[in-house]
Amino acid sequence: MLRRHRHGTARLVLTAAYLRTGNLWVLSGAHILNDWSIFAVGYAGSHLPTGT
Repeated sequence: MLRRHRHGTARLVLTAAYLRTGNLWVLSGAHILNDWSIFAVGYAGSHLPTGT
């Protein structure tokens, strides 16, 4: 279920970037930033201290 939501969010970000600029380079940049931001949140969340 979470994967479906992630793809929906990515589709919105990429569509908005392309519609706003009409530039495929902006679309590519938005795709890369979206992927890396999701990765960074997951990475940071996995390195939080656990309860003691």
